Amino acid sequence: MKLGISIASRDRFFGKAMRRIRPAFTELECAIEALDLSDPGFENFLIGLTDDPAADGAEVVFTDADTRQVMIGLGEYSRTETDESLLARSIAGMVEGLRLTDVEDEGDFRMLLATLEASNKSKG
Repeated sequence: MKLGISIASRDRFFGKAMRRIRPAFTELECAIEALDLSDPGFENFLIGLTDDPAADGAEVVFTDADTRQVMIGLGEYSRTETDESLLARSIAGMVEGLRLTDVEDEGDFRMLLATLEASNKSKG
């Protein structure tokens, strides 16, 4: 399974903070792609992270046979928030978004969630 993460920022400080934590997302993308998922039900999981107030929580925005795309609204960003806190909120949002997708193999689903949650704990 391929994981793609993109950022849509309204606040330039949110965008800068997301660029600082981007290497952690790259590590996570590699870890997810390295998982031996027997039949996840789709090939691509695309995640959009935003600070847009109109986006609230996780929402599935696109689904087809090979791709699931979710938009994760992280809420407003405060300049006093640490990068670790923002990373933890981002990964928690990804876990919530993955739960909304229709994963056919529950064992694979649990493995993928465990990877995301372990990453969250190690970073937070």
